[in-house]
Amino acid sequence: MEKLGREMVGKCRGLPLAIVILSGLLLHNRSYGYWSKVKEHIWRQLKEGGSSQIEEILTLSYNDLFTPMRDCFLYLARYPEDHVIELDELKRLWIEEEFISEAEEGEGVVMEELAEDYLNELISRNLIQVESLQLNGQVLTCRVHDLVHDLAINKAKEHKLLAVFDLSKHHQDLIYYYPLLEGQPRHVIYNGLYEYLKCLKAGFDSSNLRSLALVKYFSGNVELEEMELVCNKLKYLRVLDMRSVNLRMDQC
Repeated sequence: MEKLGREMVGKCRGLPLAIVILSGLLLHNRSYGYWSKVKEHIWRQLKEGGSSQIEEILTLSYNDLFTPMRDCFLYLARYPEDHVIELDELKRLWIEEEFISEAEEGEGVVMEELAEDYLNELISRNLIQVESLQLNGQVLTCRVHDLVHDLAINKAKEHKLLAVFDLSKHHQDLIYYYPLLEGQPRHVIYNGLYEYLKCLKAGFDSSNLRSLALVKYFSGNVELEEMELVCNKLKYLRVLDMRSVNLRMDQC
């Protein structure tokens, strides 16, 4: 076991994130057979360069999650990079988005406790980093490393879990966003609500959309007309998160 561990750590070439993620993965199963399998899987197709090594380790750790927990992890893609996440909010959203349902509750276990278990598991695997603690030792806030965040975004797109509308990083031409948003059950808007609504006015098919969140919105107000368009066009929404924006109530 020690020899295997040293070989794998040596391949990390001193990259802290790679070592931390690898340790979280190995901690999950301490059998010799499992460690050998991890070693062979990671390094069989290893490419040159630190980022590709980390990507291999992160992907393996992600693949080791069971399906409901994978969805909870991928949902972290909704938050902007380096965002400090409140854990009570995150667990509540997991439940509202139905990643955790009553069907998964065990005897004497409620959804809130199951969400806490998922959170602790992701922390133990170092896919989530603890940012601050309460006085009783419970995790208050967390953060996601930018490389882990990139993995969540890429996998979320691949598995059609959510799409992010962000004019600050992507092409300004709205035609770019149609294939990005089409068929995605969840949309997250970082900025450009007016441009996003243009997509709705242009006949964008929103019949599959079940969740809409406005995150890190610019320091302006949401017009009542914009809200009416959201409500009229997005009739199948189950989750609407607009806590980060202001609605001009003087127009009501």
